Amino acid sequence: PNLFDRTFRIAGTAMLAATLLSVATFFTPTLQTVAFWTCTLFTFGVAVWRLRYGVFLVLGELFLGSFGYLFSTTIHGFSFSLRLGMFAAIMAAWLVHAARTRRIRALQSPVFHLLLLWALIVGIGAVNGALHGTPPSDIFFDMNGYLYLGLALPLHEAITTRRDLEQIFSILFAAVFVLAIQGLFLVAIFSHHYDSARALYRWVRDSRL
Repeated sequence: PNLFDRTFRIAGTAMLAATLLSVATFFTPTLQTVAFWTCTLFTFGVAVWRLRYGVFLVLGELFLGSFGYLFSTTIHGFSFSLRLGMFAAIMAAWLVHAARTRRIRALQSPVFHLLLLWALIVGIGAVNGALHGTPPSDIFFDMNGYLYLGLALPLHEAITTRRDLEQIFSILFAAVFVLAIQGLFLVAIFSHHYDSARALYRWVRDSRL
């Protein structure tokens, strides 16, 4: 496959724009919240229209961000990352897609049975934690990493051809390219002790890149 194809160019441009927007909104919580909800709702809308494109968006964020905190928002004291918002969006869109088509491809796959077993194990762990007095916030944030494996359901539904896989590789390559540019830029800023270095350090630290 041609790694510098149209998918690479679109994904790379979107990732660069998202990174710059993350920096620009980092010190303004209101703008961070607006960006969080805009990206989350955009993902949902795109995924309802074309589930495959929604999966591409979610994978692009996953490839680009380490912990998924390019944007975040706080709800009732809980800090929600963009990754969590986009995951909720793609899963909701997958349910819409399943209701619309009245089929779930994963039901015919061994993957589904493994996911059921995994969900049971995670559920038992959550109940055990609650019974031992673990704070709900700790249970939730311990669980959400495991819950992300549920992405296998929309992936199984949407990614069906070799071309789909080639596009995913192009998106991955675009993320590597953007991260390389980002790394070189940060090295230049930090090594020359520019005035912006302290602010950029806070962004890198708190967005957990």
